[in-house]
Amino acid sequence: MIVGNAYTILKRLVDITAPYLGDDFLTTSVAVVGQLFKADMVFVTRLLDHPPTRGRVLAAWQDGGLRDSFEFDLVGTPCEMVFDGAPVVIPGDVCRNFAAEKETTFESYVGIPLWGPSGEMIGHYAIISSQRIATPAEGEVLREIAQICAHRFEAEAWRLLIEAEKEAAFRQLQQLNARLEQEAITDFLTKLYNRRYFSRRCGEACARMRRGGERFALILFDVDHFKAVNDSYGHDAGDEVLASVAEVLRRMTRDNLEIVGRVGGEEFAVLCLGNPDAAAAGLIAERLRQAVAAQVIEARAGRLTVTVSAGFARSELSDESWESVYARADRALYRAKETGRNRVCAADDTT
Repeated sequence: MIVGNAYTILKRLVDITAPYLGDDFLTTSVAVVGQLFKADMVFVTRLLDHPPTRGRVLAAWQDGGLRDSFEFDLVGTPCEMVFDGAPVVIPGDVCRNFAAEKETTFESYVGIPLWGPSGEMIGHYAIISSQRIATPAEGEVLREIAQICAHRFEAEAWRLLIEAEKEAAFRQLQQLNARLEQEAITDFLTKLYNRRYFSRRCGEACARMRRGGERFALILFDVDHFKAVNDSYGHDAGDEVLASVAEVLRRMTRDNLEIVGRVGGEEFAVLCLGNPDAAAAGLIAERLRQAVAAQVIEARAGRLTVTVSAGFARSELSDESWESVYARADRALYRAKETGRNRVCAADDTT
């Protein structure tokens, strides 16, 4: 199984693998070890659980070529013995003595545990051959060489483990930041954008208008007789009403052209982008008003229906800020409520 003496093998191994680190080192080394030891398979693993029952192959060389990484069960294999914490040398009959190897032609096995810097077992590497180890002396030389090689395998396996943990931690941090960012711009009850974020998007729309002339429209909605809902059915029912109205507005608007937010207790707003004219803004407002009125809310207090009043305004190139557009839409909303509710009114100067 050994080609050349121990010194020659170690020198060749060091010379070939010295320039490599991490994954490159492991893939290069398993190939070199396989060739120098005239083995059929060489692989390096990382443990996936404790106590050890399953491992992940970080690098593997078999029958003259590299294999993709894979996971496997340690139980029933000679690898299982390595995790008692000591090197294992099995000179022959591997395929007959281990259930998981029955379908192979492997005869001999050498397995070396790999340890982390704090003394914890992190994996192992193994050399398997279809040839028997001829003598106990050859087996001992093979074990010693493999044990020496293990120190470099340990360093690189540990490096990869740390990098994987850092990458996982970074991904978790990204996910946490994304969730916190989403929470910071979202109204807790309705899951619509909150007033602060909605105001920011309105400011961006106004800036685009000043740069390129692209106008926008604002539609404001107010739930009619909302205080009566709270007084008659309780605040839980009021919350269910607000969430249901928000769901209608979300479902009936287009993500890329209409931005929906909750801007007050029972007040909602829609920012219409894409240079809509007054007629288009009015149609959007009326469509949303009708959709809310048609919605039957299955509240815990019973089946409820509500209506909304709406006012809208289109931006003017003379507007200094989006707040002036909002103020015109708000006055239109007030007129809708004053003239009977459940209707849409346009700002007087909407053109």
